[in-house]
Amino acid sequence: MLVKSDVGGNIDRLARSAATNPERYDADILVIVEDEVQAGGAASSSSSTKGLLWLKRAMQFVTALLNRLTEDEEESLSAAASETYYATLQQYHGWIVTGTFTVALKLVPAR
Repeated sequence: MLVKSDVGGNIDRLARSAATNPERYDADILVIVEDEVQAGGAASSSSSTKGLLWLKRAMQFVTALLNRLTEDEEESLSAAASETYYATLQQYHGWIVTGTFTVALKLVPAR
């Protein structure tokens, strides 16, 4: 799924940042964010700070989807994923990504 790929990329981004200074970064991921903010690089689309933000958003999507699936066992996976996407991630995506997700969510298998 698209979320899995995005999560993997952001985890890799954070791991690469942590590897640049293991003594400093292995104990606390917040230190990476603080260093990026202080250096003025946190707003960059390739920053670990942005990667962490997108990981948080992806986890919100997954959590909301799992909650929805357990609350309504009759709802299709496709419908649940679509509604959850629009409630959590869509607000952060442009029309191209939203369109891609819309098509991908129609291809989600049955439960």
